[in-house]
Amino acid sequence: MSTYHQPVNIDAPLFLSAPHCDVRSFASAKGIEAELETMLSGTREIFGDSFRVVLEEDAGIENDVHLVFEVKTSGEVDDVLLREDRWHDRCVTLAPKAAPLLRLFVDIQ
Repeated sequence: MSTYHQPVNIDAPLFLSAPHCDVRSFASAKGIEAELETMLSGTREIFGDSFRVVLEEDAGIENDVHLVFEVKTSGEVDDVLLREDRWHDRCVTLAPKAAPLLRLFVDIQ
């Protein structure tokens, strides 16, 4: 799998090597700008500020690009799993149009 990772400052564009596109432009092109904002604030609420959003492209599937929320967090595994479930629930209920394009990666510190 080919992955293009660059950290995102939510107020600044994140660029994908190819195709040339930033996170907000990608969201706009997919019609999910408001849902992206919902998930940014939801991610902060659930996991805090230690996260970034990257565009990830699957080299094996043409035009298969996702927004990956890469979270760094601490805590007991059961607590982290509950927060992951909460994030996924929020994704499905508050951002249903975006849900197929969103991924969560959690790094427990």
